Amino acid sequence: MRWEEAYEGWRCKRLTQEEAASLLGLCARSFRRHIDRYEEDGLDGLVDKRLSQVSCRKASIAYGYKKTR
Repeated sequence: MRWEEAYEGWRCKRLTQEEAASLLGLCARSFRRHIDRYEEDGLDGLVDKRLSQVSCRKASIAYGYKKTR
């Protein structure tokens, strides 16, 4: 089920928070957090912000890659 469908079901009182969260594979607390982000920023607020961060464990270019041949 898509986020917008679950959110509308909850907003129109057809679903409880727990039911909507379960349909999305979330816990009720995560669903409440997602509601806050969705109401502030729309669907863009639901994007995982960690995906845009560079890993601190990423190897630097100075080390380079070793050629195996």
